Amino acid sequence: PLTFLIQCFFLGFVIADNYLERSDVPIVEALKICRSVAGLVIAIGLVTYILLLVPIVGAIIAPMVAGVVVTLLFFEYEGKGILEIPDPETDPHDQLDELSTT
Repeated sequence: PLTFLIQCFFLGFVIADNYLERSDVPIVEALKICRSVAGLVIAIGLVTYILLLVPIVGAIIAPMVAGVVVTLLFFEYEGKGILEIPDPETDPHDQLDELSTT
């Protein structure tokens, strides 16, 4: 069961990272953001995993459904102040430098 949850987390993380990548969020920061909403990321990974079990159609539908769900939920969480996603106008390399010095 624990291995399955970890698998669902990373499947959800891959999809959530796609959303975060559009804001130029570095992978280290994306992992921190996803850990802060781990339950949500696991749920997205679980739904994606279940959809991928459907032959042929699942491989087409699962990424689209998961991408839309992540976009809607993260956008809503940003609006409520639950998620703090860095401004895309800042240089992502500056953020990496700050992480490496701490």
